[in-house]
Amino acid sequence: MKPRNGKYILNISLALLTLLIASSCENNFEPKADFVQSYSLYSVINGDTSFQVVTIKASTDLEGFVARHGENDPSVIGAKVTINHNGIDYDLSDSTLPNNDNYPYDNDIPFYYVNGLQPVAGDSLEIKAILPNGEVLKGKTKVPPNLRFHFTTTYGVLTNSLSNFYNAEWILDNTEVLFAPRLLLNYYVNENGIDVHHVKEVPIRFIQKEGELVPVFPIVTRRRKIRYEIDDFKRFLASISEGDTLKSNYHIGDAKLEVLVMNKDFATYYSSINTFDNGFTVQTQPPQFTNIKGGSGVFGFLIKPTLNVEIDRAIISEFGYRIYQK
Repeated sequence: MKPRNGKYILNISLALLTLLIASSCENNFEPKADFVQSYSLYSVINGDTSFQVVTIKASTDLEGFVARHGENDPSVIGAKVTINHNGIDYDLSDSTLPNNDNYPYDNDIPFYYVNGLQPVAGDSLEIKAILPNGEVLKGKTKVPPNLRFHFTTTYGVLTNSLSNFYNAEWILDNTEVLFAPRLLLNYYVNENGIDVHHVKEVPIRFIQKEGELVPVFPIVTRRRKIRYEIDDFKRFLASISEGDTLKSNYHIGDAKLEVLVMNKDFATYYSSINTFDNGFTVQTQPPQFTNIKGGSGVFGFLIKPTLNVEIDRAIISEFGYRIYQK
């Protein structure tokens, strides 16, 4: 069965879950030992929508240490998955999404979903998955009590005229949440007469490493602000057409600043598999956290506030690019 709506939310949700699964596998690398079958459940409830997604994976006894493209997909299908929201059970359906370059297997992407579940601040949720072999995975999570998030400005402009950096700040009176901000550039490249849409994350800066400039991206933080240097933004903007002399084929749209606002369960898990900035030092948080009984993975919650960011026409024309006209 295919979900009839929520396709954009579905893509975003599955992309996030795929990232979590891949990061978890990398951080759990161990020399090959006697194989023990185990299961992982991943679900991050999105407070911005009523469309929710779950994936379940089985551990695999691989030859060697590294999963390869084309291996059999360890996704568990045929499970009975239920989410309880404030005492009401929601039964999930199963479906698939066409494969993309980020999924490490050749088949379509399997997942479970429910439409019509959108918790609010203070709500409690429980998840239960009964696998075809009788194994049971369970988890609990809670929506933070205060989710009144807002940016200190209602717009943003990347420009040369005011300062040499772009600064964004936000307010949320809740000490339990963590933030994962990122700035995404929308641009189009004319390929054989067709404008092909691209989205690329903007680094906060570049650093010298072994004689080369390497981009640095934001990490998980408690800070309620982020800063982008304009000179580094220009380096990034130049890089999207590197090696292509036809600069006028590049049409620059706007950018969007997204801030993942994560509850304690998701933030703890995310921090355990990613570098974490606590405002004083940068560290890795071992060991890996899970709130799934009977297996591993995570059951958490997030919202994703977004701020539209305009790019100064002068910066765009500096590289011979054009402004995208809808």
